[in-house]
Amino acid sequence: MATELTTVARMKNYMRPDGTWTAAETTLLGTIAGAINEAIEDYCGRIFLKDPALEEIHDGNVTRLFLKRPPIDSVTAVYQDVARAFAATTALDSTAYQYDPNTGILTKSTGRFIGGKRVVRVDYSGGYAAGAIPSSVKMAADIWAVGIANKAMEGADGLLTERLGDITQQFDQAEMPPFVEQRLNKYRKSPWVKP
Repeated sequence: MATELTTVARMKNYMRPDGTWTAAETTLLGTIAGAINEAIEDYCGRIFLKDPALEEIHDGNVTRLFLKRPPIDSVTAVYQDVARAFAATTALDSTAYQYDPNTGILTKSTGRFIGGKRVVRVDYSGGYAAGAIPSSVKMAADIWAVGIANKAMEGADGLLTERLGDITQQFDQAEMPPFVEQRLNKYRKSPWVKP
């Protein structure tokens, strides 16, 4: 389930603050909100909501690891193990690495992590608390969701062109508005990091 970046209540407030809403309209807004929340996390390559017990497995032979849920509260342990058992005996001393809490980059103090696929495990706490998700992310989600909802409620449903002879239809793909994209790019993970 995606992080709640936009909500039905906020969408209603933007669209008709003093209006009444039918059950069907409220259901439609909920569907749109869910889709936008998921689309933003997909675009940014990250989940925004905090998790106090994250475990990530990374490939080795690098000096830096890019953790997937910044901001990082704490790193509990870093293991490197070619057998991939990650027993307590394979944990690194906490002086063997450091991390930037804002970017989520964990760096080996000296040298590289051992070589191999999926041989480094990081246990940590990261992400935003529910009430601390950046307002620019929530605003971007609200604007995108309200734009789609307004089109749907006008009956447009994304239909851009229609021709009756030989039946041609063209639909708006509900692409991310440039304003929204600009706000979200700050929170987007590097393109080489898989979400």
